[in-house]
Amino acid sequence: MNKSNKAPGTITEWLNSHLWQALAFGCGLLWFAFFINVIPTGDDLAYAATFKGTDPYYDGNLMYYPRWMLRHWYLVNGRLGNYAAPFVTILPAFLRAALVGAGIWALFYMAVKASRLPSGWVPCGLLAAMAFGLPWWDAFTLIDVHANYTWSAVLVLIFYVLFTGRRHVNVWLGGAVSVLAGCCHEAAGLPVLGAVILFFIINRRSPDRYHCLLLICFGLGVAAEVLSPGLLSRAASNRQPDDTPFWLLLKSDIIALVLWCAIAIAAVFRAGRRYLAAFFREPVSILAWAALASSVISASTGIVGRSGFFAEVFALIVIFNRASLIFHKKAPVLSLLLTALVFVQLGTAVVWQWRYGGEQREAYAGYLDSTDGVVYMHITPDDAQPAWITLNIPHGVPDSDDLYNNYAMTLFHPEGIWPYIIDPDDAELRARDSITEPMHRIDNPWHEIYYIRREGALFTVEPFGDCFLVRRLVLDAGDRL
Repeated sequence: MNKSNKAPGTITEWLNSHLWQALAFGCGLLWFAFFINVIPTGDDLAYAATFKGTDPYYDGNLMYYPRWMLRHWYLVNGRLGNYAAPFVTILPAFLRAALVGAGIWALFYMAVKASRLPSGWVPCGLLAAMAFGLPWWDAFTLIDVHANYTWSAVLVLIFYVLFTGRRHVNVWLGGAVSVLAGCCHEAAGLPVLGAVILFFIINRRSPDRYHCLLLICFGLGVAAEVLSPGLLSRAASNRQPDDTPFWLLLKSDIIALVLWCAIAIAAVFRAGRRYLAAFFREPVSILAWAALASSVISASTGIVGRSGFFAEVFALIVIFNRASLIFHKKAPVLSLLLTALVFVQLGTAVVWQWRYGGEQREAYAGYLDSTDGVVYMHITPDDAQPAWITLNIPHGVPDSDDLYNNYAMTLFHPEGIWPYIIDPDDAELRARDSITEPMHRIDNPWHEIYYIRREGALFTVEPFGDCFLVRRLVLDAGDRL
């Protein structure tokens, strides 16, 4: 009788204390299952070709890779994830998927640790908000994107936990982690560095010797990344933005925007100002400042989607940290409901990626075996998936407008010819003089291609022998012409 009376309490206690850990681990497993069926495209193919000889500087010498790193730092950027990409992208699919799954688990786990949330439904709420609210639809089928965003966020959150925690780790270990975290990504390292310095200025404090060492190491990593001539050149370029800064903020940094709107509203009232005065004395305010700075960097890039990844992660941690002070009820049923919703969403995405992955394998195998680059097969378009469940995370055979993805495929074809993966049911050949709609060129350095509008729909038009090949154009989430 005593055992039966104790059992419900024990189960409830476990749900309140450990369900978020099961949710984080389950998300890692589902992303592993998802990525098993992701075929490398775009940057992943380009990095995988680094040691294949496609680089004109490749000489097979052991010193090639250090020279490649220096050239990448000078011409492209100094992000840590990109230096690992040539090795990670050539791993077997099982290991690539394992790294992605481990990265997702680590991100979710460190987010809860950084938020210092108590037990109950709030940790599950944070993880559900991350699962549904972060821009996973923007190229997170690339291992390179996970390296630059997911894994970078993990390292920066580890630095934050080390820096704000009460326990001191080994100085050498803490310094090494801090350097690596600093040189991960300019939209994460630089905002956190500035936020930490601002935190000490606001509180009129100075860090002790241990924290000063961590901060110096972190700053050295940030400097190595942001002072990359390639990155500075990109920042100064006149790249056509995806949208106006205001709409970029709404599309990429909406959670950070909501956080700072709430802070601004609170500052209007006397009680709110007292609350903010206490809030900005707490270490969690570092992430609030970092979210603000990262969202500014995100808007300045002109890129919609993953550019706001770090701002959103930081903002969500702050929001749920504050929510835990208001919502004290454990609500295990709500935790179970949130966990089930996340698993259904990710599980559906896994099923669709299995379908897309099979078609990608068929397309790539046919392309590599072809002498003209043409493959005829059935293609399930990206807009066939129920986006309201999958959140547009799965991706299939590259569309005709996925020009960089198609270019990267040429790096592995013996003749380097352009791929034409054609679904006969979704394409037509037209005489060159029969296109009456205005043709607009899609600017790119690799391939001649245009788009037209017909009856409200978009189509690509590209030379194909003596004719034009016309195919329906399915824009990826966040893309626009």
